[in-house]
Amino acid sequence: MGKPEDWQSGPGFSVIRNIVSCLLISICVHLCSSVVSASAQALPPRPGQPDPKAQAAESPLKPFEWLIDGTWYTEGEYPGLGKSRGMRTYRYTLGGRFIEMQQEVLIQPPGGGAQRMAVTAILGRNPGTRRLQQWGFARDGSISTAEWDVVAPPAMRFEGRVVNSSPWRLRGILSRDAADEFVETLEVYNDGGWRPHSESRFARKGVPPPPDGIGAAGPTEDLKLLAPLVGTWGQTLDVTLTFRWALNYSFLRSEYVVRRAGDLIPKVRVISMTGFDAQQKRVAQYGFNEDGSVFSASVTAAGDALVFEGDMVGDGRRKLRVTYRCSDADTLVTTTETLVEGAWQKLGETTMKRRKPALN
Repeated sequence: MGKPEDWQSGPGFSVIRNIVSCLLISICVHLCSSVVSASAQALPPRPGQPDPKAQAAESPLKPFEWLIDGTWYTEGEYPGLGKSRGMRTYRYTLGGRFIEMQQEVLIQPPGGGAQRMAVTAILGRNPGTRRLQQWGFARDGSISTAEWDVVAPPAMRFEGRVVNSSPWRLRGILSRDAADEFVETLEVYNDGGWRPHSESRFARKGVPPPPDGIGAAGPTEDLKLLAPLVGTWGQTLDVTLTFRWALNYSFLRSEYVVRRAGDLIPKVRVISMTGFDAQQKRVAQYGFNEDGSVFSASVTAAGDALVFEGDMVGDGRRKLRVTYRCSDADTLVTTTETLVEGAWQKLGETTMKRRKPALN
């Protein structure tokens, strides 16, 4: 096996990028990856507390329940590129309101060398459209969206596109063959019509998910403004906000964790992914909340502050603005505002201290 090359310096990058876009949309239709510790997953829900699987059983996510747990493997030939091996994982997150997926694929071209693809995606009901939607974030910085339906259980159909780079469109059907196998058939839109792309068979095995893979030296120039946020910030032992680079520094991932009355352990309440939208030339954030609401925002620098301004869609829609300011290297001040009759009104302000790494 050849040594994996840097994502944007390997051979055939233009072809690879299109394939990544295709892969990004397709695998986002099935999703996962745990955002709580293994010990947290092992604990049963306390009486009166929501059970993620129970919540999903009552939600539009129920048709995807069989994908949860274990690792799905596929091997084959990737069109136009060479032999490929891939792994996916799926788990409920945010109280069962969403499913998160992690996938890595290694492609080995006939001429040698190797290319690694990685994707994180979130699946849930879009409160604005009332339809199932996925948001995908790829290692090359691509962002995609797709909507999908259950055709005839257990077959599921989707159609989506890349939203921040090339206008790549894809549709497909995932069909369950057995308890631990499924087939994914994909088509791409090209020259005014849908054309066959690929068919892959996946089998589940109970092994840990793959790591994020090889990494770049750091974020691109477009995302460096986010660097001061990296780390774990806390108000108390029961409230933390963590920012970390993900997917080869193509995104900044954040998790807001809170321990509420009756919780044995703190729980993830909010997950967000922030990356660069090359089409609109802006830094964009997509957030997902435990109550099922979603948030999309543009990010700008204002002096020594970072401003996240956009729309929160849940039972209704409202404009929100969240400002992060590091008053010093170890202090993060967060101000949240909402737009009321054309004027911004403060909802609250919190001060968090940087958590120091634990000593072994």
